[in-house]
Amino acid sequence: MIEGLWAPLMPSVGRFALPMKLMNLVIGLILLAGAACSAVTQAPIQPVKVKGKAMEPALKQGDTILVSKSLDKLERGDIVLFYYPADQSQSFIKRIIGIPKDEVEIQEGNVVLNGKKLDEPYVDAKNNQALFSRKPIMVPDDSYFVMGDNRDNSNDSRFWGSLKREFIYAKFVRKDEGRYLTSNAFSLAAPNKALRSSRQH
Repeated sequence: MIEGLWAPLMPSVGRFALPMKLMNLVIGLILLAGAACSAVTQAPIQPVKVKGKAMEPALKQGDTILVSKSLDKLERGDIVLFYYPADQSQSFIKRIIGIPKDEVEIQEGNVVLNGKKLDEPYVDAKNNQALFSRKPIMVPDDSYFVMGDNRDNSNDSRFWGSLKREFIYAKFVRKDEGRYLTSNAFSLAAPNKALRSSRQH
């Protein structure tokens, strides 16, 4: 008695037994490969490669990160991927500083959120030498105030205002540990472009 996945398709005797086994094996491998490719492209978590310095020191040039398309809940501190509103052929990655109805002010490089100085351990002082200031703004509904961790090298909400949610397409989960195929590392970036985090000149 023959048991297993291919048993119903395999003649038990005759000269065609071996060819049929090979055929079934090939068909099985093709189906398995197709399922694997589908799982990678449809997975809620996908790899993306970072280009630029705007998220240093947390994320550096060339880092492969894992991102999620699930955007049900966005919070302060989340790192998000989005299409640059002024040029949607470019993808940026920044950190959410303010959520809808927050008041955000920049005082000589320090973020003041709803009247209180924000503790930002992810910002390295050597990357915040410009001591940029901006008057308080209220974050509109369905929008976010986003900034790069490398304050001296980031094109963000300080310059072009709050980011509408509609431009956000993914959220950072963690750095890649080598479990995903590097050939799929640009799947969520803008067409034919690596993810851009640097300030555009």
